[in-house]
Amino acid sequence: MDRMNETQKPKRSAWFWILTGCGGFIVLFIIGIALLWHFGTKKLAATIEENAKNPALRAEKAKRMLGAARLPDGYYPVSGTLELPILTHVRLYDRAPDDKGFVTRFTNRGFIFTETLYTESSKEREAFFTGAPSAPELFDNIGIKLRARENVSSGSIEIGKEKIRYRTVRGRIEEGANEAEEPMVLMWIDCPGEKRERWAVWFQPDVPDEAAIRTFMSQFSTSAFCFLPSAF
Repeated sequence: MDRMNETQKPKRSAWFWILTGCGGFIVLFIIGIALLWHFGTKKLAATIEENAKNPALRAEKAKRMLGAARLPDGYYPVSGTLELPILTHVRLYDRAPDDKGFVTRFTNRGFIFTETLYTESSKEREAFFTGAPSAPELFDNIGIKLRARENVSSGSIEIGKEKIRYRTVRGRIEEGANEAEEPMVLMWIDCPGEKRERWAVWFQPDVPDEAAIRTFMSQFSTSAFCFLPSAF
């Protein structure tokens, strides 16, 4: 009887086991992504809170990420300065932040630097910062909006290992309630032997020439841009 029951059991095809195995893998993959999102979000929130409460630590992080012995005079790191496994982001503004690390309104000058993975969407950002023919007029990323309205100059400079392709524009920078109509230097930073998304924007009241751009960027270590230290 037992043998008869065994022979009557429907045989499952190889596709059943393949799909079951794939389904299990997909479930594990989704769980893994959810866990990464959960812990990544917690890490981001903890980093922002830590930055807001500790201005000295925030300044040390900014100096380390920029490879600077000291920050430029009159520039203060705000709570948007982040050091994460796949994102390095530094914001320096010309007004000291409040006790929560925020600046209610910057006035005339600032510097923003971002380094992250190079993806398909990075191509549009590279076009914007280098002034390629396909460049959009508006850049909107990580809470920063840049509007390039008039090209003033463009070129490239080399500082150590890095090559900086830049264009100077007249335009507008917006960050929440902060906004300024200033000349901006939009920079895309290339490092030899690797493809990463690295961009920077420096805005101030006067239009800088290439010598001024070189002098400002020379305050930062080229090795910091091309070989950024890990946050972990």
